Amino acid sequence: YRLNVVQLEFPPLRERPGVIPLLAEHFLARFAEETAKRVSGMAPDCMARLVRYAWPGNVRELENVIERAVVLTRNAVLQPEDLPAELNGRAARAVPEVQVGTTLAEMEQALILRTLEAVDGNRTRAAEMLGISIRTIRNKLGQYQAEGVPVPAGRGAAA
Repeated sequence: YRLNVVQLEFPPLRERPGVIPLLAEHFLARFAEETAKRVSGMAPDCMARLVRYAWPGNVRELENVIERAVVLTRNAVLQPEDLPAELNGRAARAVPEVQVGTTLAEMEQALILRTLEAVDGNRTRAAEMLGISIRTIRNKLGQYQAEGVPVPAGRGAAA
């Protein structure tokens, strides 16, 4: 009751497409700085896809999409292929650098370790980005260490 003094209501993001470029650029700058990546902007087609999308998850979904794109991109400017499949009209996102004969366990390990490196060892953020629990990250890292795989030092709530 004490916190519910002033209530602000905003229409959903899908009804305010004009603010999407502003928010996207803000999130891009923030996550580029946080991850120390040199991502300086967004290709016009990439921005167009963001504006056209319905954003059922509202601003938080946009924030998560930009964070994921910044962390995973290898480009200086975000490209449409850096966006998740639902924004590109694809059924599934292509997995980069996968060799024929690579096992699922090897792919999973590489993705978890690469994501952890990208977020500076923050296990909480890595788990959120990968859509798995912090407990799963901890268990997987323990398994990797037992196998002799170097694991990045953890930080954050789940370290």
